Amino acid sequence: MLRELDRMTFDEVEHYLKDGAGIVVLPLGSTEEHGPHGPMGTDTFAARIVARKVAEQLDAILAPAVPFGMCFDQRHFKGTIALRPSTYAHFLQEICGNFIRDGYRLVLAISGHRGNDHAAISGLQEAAWDSETHVLYMCYQDANRGRLKEVLGPDAAKHLEQQDLSYGADGHGGSVELSIAEAHAGNSVRMDKRKKPDRGRMDLLRSFPFRAVLNIEEMAPTDGFFGDPAITSPELGEQIATRTSERIASEVRRFLESFPTRTSRDA
Repeated sequence: MLRELDRMTFDEVEHYLKDGAGIVVLPLGSTEEHGPHGPMGTDTFAARIVARKVAEQLDAILAPAVPFGMCFDQRHFKGTIALRPSTYAHFLQEICGNFIRDGYRLVLAISGHRGNDHAAISGLQEAAWDSETHVLYMCYQDANRGRLKEVLGPDAAKHLEQQDLSYGADGHGGSVELSIAEAHAGNSVRMDKRKKPDRGRMDLLRSFPFRAVLNIEEMAPTDGFFGDPAITSPELGEQIATRTSERIASEVRRFLESFPTRTSRDA
């Protein structure tokens, strides 16, 4: 049974918090360019479908997706809606603070956009340090680090570059995220505009031990993307989302077995 927060009444939430698992799943997306072939909502679509499947498996409440994120590096592309890191961190602190106030046992934030990572973690930490609520954050792609071939299957895995395996995806505007977008929002990918990107700069950047502050054009000179959408399909997207959500749900259960409760320092 899927519980969606924006479709529930306040007393239904109260009942769930009293008798249910006490988990809320928050999808975090972005509105940003994904090349001439990829829709602006790609990362939000991915966060929604993966988070929904996770919520179903954990008997959790699914919160409304946040469609804006930290994509300041892509602000030169029309249509991108970019929040500054400090703005995004404060925004998530406020949202998480409401969940903590209501008394959830665990808040699980699942991002569809890796660019959200540092700002999101900063805001969630600000909200949760001394609370009794567990707060977990991840980009859904991180669930597939080291197992991407297994998730895609042998035929689709032939498309991968070696560098993709440790990354958990085939890159910005590539087949992994755009397949999930197709599963959530059919016909949203413009395959007639597909190009094979120059990914040399991004692969080079991954070889350094630090993170560089660069605009997307400096990392991805082919129209702001470096993933190849060659094998995009809604069927593949559904498979990726399902296998990803199963891994995430399993890891949340494992976490709660090891850390069943928190004790507030103010208690």
